[in-house]
Amino acid sequence: IAIGDSWFSPSTKGQFGLLTKINNTLIGLTDDGYRVDISGIYLDDNGEEIGKIEGHYIVDRNTHFTKSSSSNGSIEFDGQKITSSITLRLIN
Repeated sequence: IAIGDSWFSPSTKGQFGLLTKINNTLIGLTDDGYRVDISGIYLDDNGEEIGKIEGHYIVDRNTHFTKSSSSNGSIEFDGQKITSSITLRLIN
């Protein structure tokens, strides 16, 4: 994998059966590790787009574990719009 390379990560989430299709792009090496930007969509059971997500995560250059991540998303479900902002970080 090289700087600028991208790959998709499809997965099914939780009891509602949401399918996520996330595009990951390796941006580069920072002081904290490798930065990977993400952007993607949420799909319902019928394959219709019901939301979006964007953000990034940092992967430790030695262990390859995720050290931190930040994402913002929104989903429209049963007439309600749900927005989220999630930040995770490793605590030593």
